[in-house]
Amino acid sequence: MAVCLILWLSKPSAEMALAGFVLSGLVTMAVHFFFLKELVVKSSGKPQLDQDQSSITDIRRLTRFQRPLIISNLCVWVVIMTERWSLQYFGSLFEVGGYAAVYQLAFAPMIFLSNFFIILTEPIIYQIVGAGKSSEANKKIFLVNQYLSAGILILSLGLSMFFFFFHSTIGYFLLGEAFRSYSWLFPWLVFAGGCFATGQQLLLKLSCEMRTQDLAKLWGTLALVATASYVIGAGFWQLKGVLAAVVFVNIVLVALAFHRAGQQKNSSIESALGAGKIN
Repeated sequence: MAVCLILWLSKPSAEMALAGFVLSGLVTMAVHFFFLKELVVKSSGKPQLDQDQSSITDIRRLTRFQRPLIISNLCVWVVIMTERWSLQYFGSLFEVGGYAAVYQLAFAPMIFLSNFFIILTEPIIYQIVGAGKSSEANKKIFLVNQYLSAGILILSLGLSMFFFFFHSTIGYFLLGEAFRSYSWLFPWLVFAGGCFATGQQLLLKLSCEMRTQDLAKLWGTLALVATASYVIGAGFWQLKGVLAAVVFVNIVLVALAFHRAGQQKNSSIESALGAGKIN
């Protein structure tokens, strides 16, 4: 829609592109809303006005499960956005533009890769874990998830090495003339994005095990570390400091995700499961 508006109205401006992105987001939201509404109606039959006690209890359980996810997503947003605010405050607007241009071509594609693999693997893991399979089957599926996470990290390392040697050539074709001097950011942002994708894939284990409170705590801690790192980096070294902070924060994410994914379920959750309090 952004491209169509620019071509249709012959206005190649940032405002027109933003308007197209907003419109596409609204259309996407509407499609999801009607699709989910239709899916719920088909799965449950005609909606009933009166809900029994068990349905109300299920809604409360679902709310308890989802509330920490809202906090987690807010913290994720802080982690991947606040470095530009720090750079704008302590650096220059031109540096923000150069960083953002490379970010969209290096870090953002790794986020898309992460989302793709999560959409691909999450239903499979949920099905195996939720079906009450043996602990051995659960270990196997989570081991496969760890292998996939390692593959994403190795891929990002390979791409980083490629961009390290050829970033000038790639920047010449992909970046505008004003931002080609920032092509040296490519390998570092690709690596940081790969770490982010790896961490997201590892943390899939926590959401599949309904450990959303652990997810919220992890992302909350990382958001605090990220904000402090970005401010310190931008305050002392501007663009290079922000870049170092971004790489550092995403390496910390991989370390925390690997540590948390290796832990077993919380004993209180297990006891609740055993007592039949949580289905």
